[in-house]
Amino acid sequence: MENTDIGQGNEKAINQMIAHHSIIFEPQKKLVWVSTGPWQLGEFVCYDLEKIFSMSGMKTSREIADSSLNLPADSFLLTNGYRLFLKYRAYKKELAEGREVNPDSLIATNPNYYQAYQLAGNEMFRKKDYEHAILYYRQSLSKEIATKTEENEIRNQITKSEERLK
Repeated sequence: MENTDIGQGNEKAINQMIAHHSIIFEPQKKLVWVSTGPWQLGEFVCYDLEKIFSMSGMKTSREIADSSLNLPADSFLLTNGYRLFLKYRAYKKELAEGREVNPDSLIATNPNYYQAYQLAGNEMFRKKDYEHAILYYRQSLSKEIATKTEENEIRNQITKSEERLK
């Protein structure tokens, strides 16, 4: 967004890292490319619709894609940023399952994503460490938040934390 890193998985990003598939059409040539995993980042497999529609059914199991026209996987899959995102998702899953995660380790995996700080704040809140929870929540507010509802949730958690400190 405006050439700013808003964190991997942010709903305001072009690729939110949640989609199952994506399709590209070139209608004039009757070609279609279908993405492969993970999250539309894999190779786009090409199918020639003219050839497929002229087959009059499949009599044997065989590949119908035209691999010579496939588009390569996104090079992001080969980066440290991708490996960190996978680690972030693993930490997020651990938190959802009630396991303990070091908040700073969580944030280090996706430092520009508001949700990393929100989750860290939630972990501190759960541990009744309200001062640190407030710090993480405020850091979350300094990032690009996907929705007004989530921003309000973070602000409400700050209020709850402040009330518990009294």
